[in-house]
Amino acid sequence: MELNEIWLWYVNEHTVANAAARPSLEFRAWDTLERFFDLHPMITARYDAINTTRYSMEFDNVADGALAQMAMSDSFAGWEELPAGGWRVISERLLYSEVVLGVMAAKEQGTVIDRLPLGLTKERQAKALLLKYLLGHGRTIDRKVLPTRPDGSLPEFPAAQTLRRQ
Repeated sequence: MELNEIWLWYVNEHTVANAAARPSLEFRAWDTLERFFDLHPMITARYDAINTTRYSMEFDNVADGALAQMAMSDSFAGWEELPAGGWRVISERLLYSEVVLGVMAAKEQGTVIDRLPLGLTKERQAKALLLKYLLGHGRTIDRKVLPTRPDGSLPEFPAAQTLRRQ
C-alpha cells in the first residue's frame, strides 16, 4: 500500500460496508481546517520543543511510520516516544497543509475539496483528513511559505531526543 492510500484504508476500516455507494459528507477548506484545529492540542503541548528543533528530512520516515501506526491502531498512543525531529516533520506538514487550505478558503469559498463517507465520528474524520494530507501532498512542502526563526535566536532542542509533554 502506498503512503497516500493509507487514509483510504483507514476510512474503509471505520465505515459501514458499501460506504462508497452511500452519500458522502462534503468538506470545504474551512471544514478541513476545523478538523485539523481539533488536533492542535497534541502539537501545542510540545510547541516550544518542536519549534526549537531544526527541521531534517531524515525524520520523514519516523513521521510516516507514526502516521501509519495511528491509522492501524486508531490512536495516537505511543506518539509520546517520537523524537523531536519526527514531531517537527509532522508539525511542518500540518502547518503547510493549513497554509494551503487557508489560501483556498480565502479564494474559493464554498468549493468542495474533499469527501468522506457518512458514518465517521468527528475525531475519525480529523484522523482521516490528517492521514490524507500529511501522507499525501503535505509530504512535499514548500518550506519557503513557513515561518522561520533566525539562527541562534533560541537554544536548539536535539532532534533525536524524545519530547516529554510539558
